[in-house]
Amino acid sequence: MATNGKPLRILVVSERDSCRGPMAVGFLRALGSEEARAESAGLEGGAVEPAAVRVMAEAGLDVATVHARLGEAW
Repeated sequence: MATNGKPLRILVVSERDSCRGPMAVGFLRALGSEEARAESAGLEGGAVEPAAVRVMAEAGLDVATVHARLGEAW
């Protein structure tokens, strides 16, 4: 936990936030706890790649609900 008593916030930024960002968020959320929150954003909008959803499902992680967001929103 951050020293200010608030959860650590992790922002993963990639070009389209359609593959690597959602995958990183999936792993960070699986490894994290209430002490850390992971989100992702992209420089361009785009849907999460179906291949990323399949690969993460093979690892037992669901990233189908991770929504691609534009970096401007942050």
